[in-house]
Amino acid sequence: MVSKAKDTALPKSSGGTTGSKVESNSAKSKLRGLSFEDGEKQLAPVDAELKKPGVGARLTNANYAKLYDLYGKYLKAASSQKAGLLAELDQAIQTWLTVHDGSKKHDKSRLPGVKLLAEQIRTALSGGSSSETVVETPKVETPKVETPKVESPKVESPKVDLVPPEEMTPEVQPKDVQPPKDVPPPPKDLPPPITSEVKPPEKVDEPPKKEAVKENPVVAKLADAKVELTVEELVTLDYSQILTYLDTREKSVVEKLRTADKFISHAESLGAEQLAHVVCRILLRTPDTVIDKGGSRTEAIRILSSQLRNTEVCKNLLANEAFVVIIPKNKLMTDFAEFSQWAGTYTFDGRPWDITRGMGGIKTSRNTAIAEENLTGDEVDKSVARKGWHSKEWMEHSKKNGTTETNENGKVGPKSGDTGTKVFNAGVYCNGYSTTNHEFFHTIHSLGLNKTDHAKIQTEYDNKKKKPKETEWADGPEMKKDDTFSVNYASSTVFEYFAQTGCAFQGTNVGTDPYTSRDRNNGRSWVEKNEPELAKILGKVCSDSELKNVNPRDAKKKVDSPPKVEDVKPKVDDKSTGGTPIGTTTGGTGTTTTPKKDATTPEGGTKVGDAIGLIGEK
Repeated sequence: MVSKAKDTALPKSSGGTTGSKVESNSAKSKLRGLSFEDGEKQLAPVDAELKKPGVGARLTNANYAKLYDLYGKYLKAASSQKAGLLAELDQAIQTWLTVHDGSKKHDKSRLPGVKLLAEQIRTALSGGSSSETVVETPKVETPKVETPKVESPKVESPKVDLVPPEEMTPEVQPKDVQPPKDVPPPPKDLPPPITSEVKPPEKVDEPPKKEAVKENPVVAKLADAKVELTVEELVTLDYSQILTYLDTREKSVVEKLRTADKFISHAESLGAEQLAHVVCRILLRTPDTVIDKGGSRTEAIRILSSQLRNTEVCKNLLANEAFVVIIPKNKLMTDFAEFSQWAGTYTFDGRPWDITRGMGGIKTSRNTAIAEENLTGDEVDKSVARKGWHSKEWMEHSKKNGTTETNENGKVGPKSGDTGTKVFNAGVYCNGYSTTNHEFFHTIHSLGLNKTDHAKIQTEYDNKKKKPKETEWADGPEMKKDDTFSVNYASSTVFEYFAQTGCAFQGTNVGTDPYTSRDRNNGRSWVEKNEPELAKILGKVCSDSELKNVNPRDAKKKVDSPPKVEDVKPKVDDKSTGGTPIGTTTGGTGTTTTPKKDATTPEGGTKVGDAIGLIGEK
């Protein structure tokens, strides 16, 4: 092959690739007149949106197939049809170059030829000439055809070889294509002979033309975060474009979509996993005060979306106005409007609600609190601390004897210096335990599941409570290590039963139970063997595999500042019947009582003092 300066419009067709040798696609070889390296240098800039993972790969193959098909039609078309096909071919080429991202081998091999073809077509359409080099394909002798003296019209075609779509697997292509020795190849591109008596047909019947790929005008609006799209516009977007929209708009704009049935139906049509990610973004609120906003949000979406694989559950949560709020690691849960009703109040055993690090399944609130530090594996800020009582008994004693004082929220609280008073720090959780998982299972239980599932969970819990105390729950048996009776957290209420079994199903129930100090059970196989009915419900709700690397505390530990044990392991009085409920630590001596139903239990929801999460060792 040789190169020469192009000084005319499109040259006559040489008959395609017939009689030419197929060149190697390696970087060291020449590719149809251009080195592979030079071809790469001509890569057109790609639109930022189309460079997102998966978008270019999906579009480029289909667009190239259209381009190749049009090129073939152009070569075979009558002269009267050339101009229209040429313009259509030009548009198809520009579309392919726009979405091409250079990630595929066959795309890289096609690029030089497409670029040359684009240059020649633009030159032909403008009626000018180009200084770009063009590739001269081998000339193929055309057999002489006896015709009247009327000259056949010249048929013009681009002098470029395009790589056909099937060359995605170049190893199966023939290395050499040689014409027969004695018989010249027949012409492919010349129209049939024209005589003076026979006029060429003005119109040739062809299959209906495919419309040129048109860019969705809505896509251009995605870049401006201030632009709010209508539901009609949103349903024209693909999955990745929808996520871009949800991730870049104000929460008020996103949350309105929970009642947009047409939009939710469109998301549902994309698939169960895709619907989960869309719904998750509608439910999730990430305050600006979150320290690691990007990391926390990404991890929250990973965990929450793994629990939203059921369409009915997704729609119920949307209809019931459920929300999930990430609590910054240096803020109180009650600093946020969604949980301010509990500010200055205390749990059933005297702990301040302000310092708890999670909440879920409360029908009167409908808001789920999850902690930033548990998402990222960090420490909670030690400034998150409040005064409380050592135990329920101390709280009742103080109130009865008037040894209380008004706290910063204007509520009755513990008196400074009183014997039964102590300062509580926010709780921490063992490596691998997910409070996000736990709290959202409460929300799914109360606001997502149907009545049939509710009844089944209650029946399974009631039946299990009648079994011997040695029976294994998600948190072990209802026995301490000395074989004396004690409820464990999973056996304390029907809500903790479902949430803790759900964590085990997701592989996030690691550590020991705070009431019995016995090892928890963990893993999907354990749930399927020991809780087959709950496994059926959890199987329709959750993704197919367990979660990995949740609350990666071990990876975040600092060697030069080891954690203080007293901030994690509460010391329990010998007379105590249990440990510290999920969500906080006592930070020192103190007693707690076994969780039981009382006036603090919201209707149909989890008891407030028990709906938080579990403490574990560092």
